[in-house]
Amino acid sequence: MAWDVAAYAVAAAAIAAAVVIGAIAWRLARALRRWDRMALRLAAKTSFALEEYARLAEEARETAAACRDSIAGFSRLAEGARAVGEAAETAAQAAVSAAAFWHDRLTLRHQNGEGDGEASDPEPDVAGIVRRLWQSIRERS
Repeated sequence: MAWDVAAYAVAAAAIAAAVVIGAIAWRLARALRRWDRMALRLAAKTSFALEEYARLAEEARETAAACRDSIAGFSRLAEGARAVGEAAETAAQAAVSAAAFWHDRLTLRHQNGEGDGEASDPEPDVAGIVRRLWQSIRERS
C-alpha cells in the first residue's frame, strides 16, 4: 500500500507540475500575444512616422532647390543691375562730354564773333541752331 500512496503522490505531483507548467505557458503565450500586438501597433506608427519624415525630407529638398534657384536668380539680377549701372554711367559721361564740347564750341564761336553771319550760311551747324534757339528763348522771357 505504501507503493500505491507513493505512486499517487508522484502522479499528483506530476499533475500539479503539469498544471503549473501549463499555467506558466498560458501566461507566457498571453504576454507574447500582447507584445506582438504592441509590436504591430508600433510598426504601424513607425511606418506612418517614416512616411511623414520621407515627405518632410522631400519638401526640404524642394525648398532647398527653390532657394538655390532664387539665389542664382538674385545673382543674375544683381549682375544685370551692375551692367545697367555701368551703361548709365557711360551714357552720363558721354552726355557730360558732349555738353562740355558744345558749351566750349558755342562759347568760343560767340566770343570770336562768328555767330553774326550764320543767317547767310547755307548749311548752319548744330551749334548755330542751338545758339539761335537759346537766344530766342532768352528774348521771349
